[in-house]
Amino acid sequence: MEQAKLERLDKLLAFVRQHYGRQAATRFAIGGFSAGGYAALRYAQLSRTAGATAFQPSAVFSVDAPLDLARWYAGLEVASARLATRRPDSMFLGEAQYLTGLLRQLMGGTPQQEAREYQQRSVFTASLPDGGNAGQLLTLAVRLYTEPDPEFFISQGLDMMSSNAIDQIALVNVLRLLGHTDVSLVLTHGRGVRPDLGGRRLPHAWSIVDEDDLAAWLAARLGGVPG
Repeated sequence: MEQAKLERLDKLLAFVRQHYGRQAATRFAIGGFSAGGYAALRYAQLSRTAGATAFQPSAVFSVDAPLDLARWYAGLEVASARLATRRPDSMFLGEAQYLTGLLRQLMGGTPQQEAREYQQRSVFTASLPDGGNAGQLLTLAVRLYTEPDPEFFISQGLDMMSSNAIDQIALVNVLRLLGHTDVSLVLTHGRGVRPDLGGRRLPHAWSIVDEDDLAAWLAARLGGVPG
């Protein structure tokens, strides 16, 4: 969301190209998990604007990222209010409170106060017929991963408004309606566990990705893997 972070991504990509020499092919992909997935998609979108980025990826993937920032804020705000009174011991309460505060700080207010700012910085906006910035992805190969698990969310006192799954599904729908022919949605079941949380069940996790399958998808779109 910040210019300094965009410039840092440019520097990281330049580092990769410098240190991997001929293996840093002209065609490359960028991707990430959660906020990192949002960053990858926004970088890919901005790369289609002349002078906005130093490099232009050919493909982008995202793992359960928040894409519609107004939706994300609304889900976090409701979850925070509900959990504060009914599940104050929830592991999600502190995160929801922190993230709503962070979004207000970065955007200058709530989605109701700064609707245009939220739309401009979102990967897409579900409330707009054309998805807002969604069209900026039409010239890239796109793959999105998510693990919708309503029962898990209900067990935590949450609902699907607190899940990033609805963003992935909605973006794929919009892109296909806009005529995108190389966008895929991977829905998983029972793969979400978090080693950093002692193997705890959590659909919001890198572990939902089949790494071999992702590597094959990337290789097919980047012209194979250099020797």
